[in-house]
Amino acid sequence: MAKVGRNDPCPCGSGKKYKKCCLNKQRDISDEFLWQQSRQIDEKLIDKLARFAKQQFGFDVLHIAWKSFSGSKVRTSFESNPHIQIFLPWFLYNWLPAFSIDINIPASKMDFTIAEFYLDKYAIRLSPLEREYILQACKQPYSYYEVTDIQVDYGMTLKNMLWDETVLVREKSGTHYLSDGSIIFGRIINFEGLNLMLGCSSIQIPSKEKINIINFKEIILKDLKKINRQNIAKWQNWLFGSYLHLYEKISTPPKFVNKEGNDLVFSDIKYEITDPELVWNLLKDLDEPWTDEEYRDIAEFDENNKLYKIEFPWLSPLMQGEINRSVYAHITICGNELTVAVNSRKREKAAKAKMNKLLSGNAKYKNTIMKTLDQIMNDPTIKAKPDETERILEESPETHQMMENYFKNHWNNWIANKIPILGNITPKQAVKTALGKEKVIALLDDFEHSERKHPQQIDQLKFIMEVRKKLGLA
Repeated sequence: MAKVGRNDPCPCGSGKKYKKCCLNKQRDISDEFLWQQSRQIDEKLIDKLARFAKQQFGFDVLHIAWKSFSGSKVRTSFESNPHIQIFLPWFLYNWLPAFSIDINIPASKMDFTIAEFYLDKYAIRLSPLEREYILQACKQPYSYYEVTDIQVDYGMTLKNMLWDETVLVREKSGTHYLSDGSIIFGRIINFEGLNLMLGCSSIQIPSKEKINIINFKEIILKDLKKINRQNIAKWQNWLFGSYLHLYEKISTPPKFVNKEGNDLVFSDIKYEITDPELVWNLLKDLDEPWTDEEYRDIAEFDENNKLYKIEFPWLSPLMQGEINRSVYAHITICGNELTVAVNSRKREKAAKAKMNKLLSGNAKYKNTIMKTLDQIMNDPTIKAKPDETERILEESPETHQMMENYFKNHWNNWIANKIPILGNITPKQAVKTALGKEKVIALLDDFEHSERKHPQQIDQLKFIMEVRKKLGLA
């Protein structure tokens, strides 16, 4: 049968040219077949090479390699190891046994990987496609990639973050959990014209870590001047270390701190009192004085019109850059008990000293009850109380304009402020170099991503765009 040309009528009878009709469908079928074939080859080779490694280098070879990969002397359970999908391909196609195992290896094979040892010994047992797969896997380096486009169940476009390269990778499972802007660490091989992921991080690295990866690039460039697929090989172990560091950072539960940066420790400091009204009068001027009308609005009285219960906040001093004061402690007077609720050990100590000074002999310390964050969140007695006054203030044109001016000034000043993550220089200074410009763009991209994901009352996107224009990044 004669080959159909791109501009010939399509054999399906549609009347369209072949290139406008079934050519791409044929490619899709060919790509799918090749992708399925590559998966089968990968599974077969993993089994063959892993058994060969144990036979050739000893049963403990995996743990020896893990020590080289992770820098850890602690043995790991590979069944539950979160790095297995990136470690195993590295072990088979990148690790050099000669430098970790005390065995007699000819000088000509000192830089052989496990796969290359197998290929050297048993090439005849492998199909041409299997041999090609091994050669591609052994020569392709690992890098960081940013996801720029996703085609669900087909593939994704990845931009290399260390050297200039953008490729469409054939991948299925990753298209369901990755998102545009997310970052992965892995290796891309070209197999029979199809780009495939071989050895990929088990987690997606959030876009906010992009600036740290640019910092990694900056460190490497001090040595290589220009990064490419060939010369990055000497930095592969360092890159794995950087990935493990990022993984630890991302997977470690966040540490919750309060406004002052102190660990969150919730405490209810309890006092025994005899005269609620007297205690109120001693504490009511902790901050700005309360008016009688405000007092009457929040207080509860007994049948004798005596104060029974009142709850009120003890506010922190207004800090630079803040619009509103934050709550330092919550104070509750209820019958014969006074409770001061704080959220750190430091505040607990300061609150006790303050109460002792203000109340003197009018309150007797009873105990301090500690609460976990889960207990606070699940306490049915603690309910958010809608504050109508606060809502009206937030919705007022005056408040809106005040916040608008605040964010406008913030972004105007941001350009000329020294930023620690930029090396304690200003964005205006940073954009004068290629890497500095990359970092500033990464910061602004992350701000935009956060703003779109969690929109606030004041839209900051217009201010961020203005910053881009002023810095020549629009």
